[in-house]
Order: sequence, then C-alpha cells, then structure tokens
Amino acid sequence: MDKGYIKDIGMRIKKQREFLNLTQDELCDKSGVSTKFIGSIEQGKQSFSIDILIKLCEALHVSADSIIFGREKVNDIHEITQILESLDSKYIPCINEHVRAFINTISIK
Repeated sequence: MDKGYIKDIGMRIKKQREFLNLTQDELCDKSGVSTKFIGSIEQGKQSFSIDILIKLCEALHVSADSIIFGREKVNDIHEITQILESLDSKYIPCINEHVRAFINTISIK
C-alpha cells in the first residue's frame, strides 16, 4: 500500500475517533485492536488487514468506503445518528425534549 494512502487512512480514522470523543484506549476496547497499533495506524506508520479495517469501522460507526476513499458524509442525519449512538442512553430523553422544543420554536411540525 502506498505510504500516502496509509497516512490519509490513518488521519481519517483519527478524525472519526475524535469526532466520537473516543480515546485510543476506548477505541481499543470497542474494536479489539491494541492501543499501540491504533496509534501507529493513525500516524500513518502501519498498514493493516481488512479484518482490522472492519473492526475499526464497526467501532467507529463509519463505512470502510469513507475511511479508504475519504468520501464525506452526504447526509447530516447520518452524522447526527452517529453522535446519538455514541452517547449514554440515559441522555436520550433529555435530547428528545430539546429537539422537540427546537422544532416547536422554528414552527416545523
């Protein structure tokens, strides 16, 4: 694999991890990939197998396509869903109330 691609892929993985407010240790717990290996991937120092890619994509709630090719999210709803999925479920009722209040404020029903 070309070194440029490895760096780009590593940056995308790091960007998504940070977007989800995950530490490398938390990503390790979710994916089963060692923290040291995740660090090497994010720095573009290490290539990795498809099995590792799948584990990371599942843990990061992102498609392999977006990690490999850098395709940005087409839909803001997908991004909002990722944010909500990363939260502790105890916050969902409060978020639901705020969203409904916001919708009522802007008069969309």
